[in-house]
Amino acid sequence: LGESQTGSTGIISTAYLREVLRRLGEGKQIPYLGIRGRNVTPEMKFEDIPAGVYVTEVEQDSPAYGAGIKNGDILIRINDTELSDLSAYESAVRGLETGDSAALTVMRSSTNGEYGELTFNITAGAR
Repeated sequence: LGESQTGSTGIISTAYLREVLRRLGEGKQIPYLGIRGRNVTPEMKFEDIPAGVYVTEVEQDSPAYGAGIKNGDILIRINDTELSDLSAYESAVRGLETGDSAALTVMRSSTNGEYGELTFNITAGAR
């Protein structure tokens, strides 16, 4: 478990920690996009929010921030990998190397409440 500066608690998977330790042991950097999110729940889907990963925070000055990702976007794909949940997102990010370019596709709500698909080019940073 990790606690952010806002006091919220998050869970870090052991698969993610193993990958971080492996990369650090090899002298590699950890790929970083700067997105915090959560799974779209069945209740959210009932409110017509698309399936995917709901962006709860985009860190300022992060690759995601620079690319134009916003709080409230729904992440649905990185390159050809569908993002059905947070685990799929974490796995896709682990598959990147620092400096890799990726196409990040989101669903974004318009002023009339309908969602439209947008794709952003993003370059993985280092953590």
